Amino acid sequence: MNSQEYQNVLQDNLLPFINSFEGNEVIFQQDNASVHVSRSTKAWLEANSIATLEWPACSPDLNPIENVWGWLVRQIYSQDKEYSSRNELKEAIERAWHELIPQMLSKYIHSMPNRIFEVIKKGGNTIDY
Repeated sequence: MNSQEYQNVLQDNLLPFINSFEGNEVIFQQDNASVHVSRSTKAWLEANSIATLEWPACSPDLNPIENVWGWLVRQIYSQDKEYSSRNELKEAIERAWHELIPQMLSKYIHSMPNRIFEVIKKGGNTIDY
């Protein structure tokens, strides 16, 4: 994905989402992937009045989605499962994705205040999440 494609995703998805919070301040958080921090993306965010939260580089402890990816991998490859085709793997990924339950996602999200506290306490170093 390049910066323009990323901005198209933001245009189609982020803007409507932010607009649904009419009257409330929204701060957008993203990691430091090159398309997220490119000059053109920063200009696009500014032109659309989207405030962003500064985020440390290489911070998987502060990204709950990393826990979701880990869970998905464990589900997909449980019992040393191997796949004979790309399509078979794709179907396994989709099945596992649909097995995600809201309580699991909520657990990861609600762990954020403690994660932030732990990262600060460790001076920005890795924590056990």
